[in-house]
Amino acid sequence: MSTGFRRIWWYPPLPIGARVFEIGYGAGHFQLAGRTRGWIMSGCDPGCQPPNGACLQVSAERLTWPHHQYDAVVAWQVLEHLVDPTAVLHLARRALAPGGYLVASVPNRRSLERWVMGDRWDGWRLDEEGYGRHRWHWDTRTFPALLRSCGFRVQKVMGQRQVKHLPGGIVTGTLLAALGFASRITVVARA
Repeated sequence: MSTGFRRIWWYPPLPIGARVFEIGYGAGHFQLAGRTRGWIMSGCDPGCQPPNGACLQVSAERLTWPHHQYDAVVAWQVLEHLVDPTAVLHLARRALAPGGYLVASVPNRRSLERWVMGDRWDGWRLDEEGYGRHRWHWDTRTFPALLRSCGFRVQKVMGQRQVKHLPGGIVTGTLLAALGFASRITVVARA
């Protein structure tokens, strides 16, 4: 990754001028990273100020999604917060151009960190109110299955190498990712 913002991103191989929509843009770091690659970035997030004029301060569940508008839709640690992620994924599928990419990451309920931390694991976040609450919990089998049920062709399932609550840093994270027990997973799918 050339921008150095976060280690969880996977960049689709898109040309300059590609249209990318980010569900849950947060502080706008991926928006900036995409613009440095020459992509036309837009997105939505109900809890953050828009980082550029093409972003909307609204939940993905309240958007009117255009047909075949985007070359990629990305969602970094956001789908687990939505009331109806299945509906949003169907809309994202329709909004993608044929062959377009969906890249999404979610907490992995079958991670080693989850087993070690138990009820204290931050992937649960059941006690938070509003948008911060994690309403859905997936793993390396159930999340790709959800994407397939929404019409996506799953290309890759990757464990993220970052660990928060275990010793060993990137070495531990790399081993857990290789074994399928990473704390967070990223799935790459095509429309």
